[in-house]
Amino acid sequence: MKTLDVDVMLLDIRMPVLDGIETLTQVKRNFPQVKVCMLTTYENAKVFHQAMTLRADGFLLKYASADTIFQMIKDAMVGQVTVSPELLRNTSDYRDAEYALSDEDLDVLTRVARGDRNSKIAKELHFSERTIKSHLTNIYTKLGVNSRAGAVAKAMQLELIRL
Repeated sequence: MKTLDVDVMLLDIRMPVLDGIETLTQVKRNFPQVKVCMLTTYENAKVFHQAMTLRADGFLLKYASADTIFQMIKDAMVGQVTVSPELLRNTSDYRDAEYALSDEDLDVLTRVARGDRNSKIAKELHFSERTIKSHLTNIYTKLGVNSRAGAVAKAMQLELIRL
């Protein structure tokens, strides 16, 4: 990558030395201008979500036609993302399917991550403090944690929220 002028990279998920997700992570970190498209037989909701969270520029299953693969590359070059329809049918939104966090939950959690107190969050969202506490209890349950810090840490690790 350091010696070549790469525009687009096609990656598989399963590769011998460095898997596709880790390669995608490193390429996007070190060469953000490079378009990275995933081309794999690995139809898995979690992997698909990881790749899209890491800003993959496309994700197709290997049995896609050559025309579809070439179109994905063309689309990636102009900033459009192509995804196999099967993946969209089978994995509506991994975040919601796995953790069932609503937009309201994510809003409350983002405010907690910024250090806002329940009273401030309640005032800004026009809720009672009791409602905010209830939201937080539900968030803890959904994320499998038992504290504000735990919820924020897990949500950030899963890239559900950003500061």
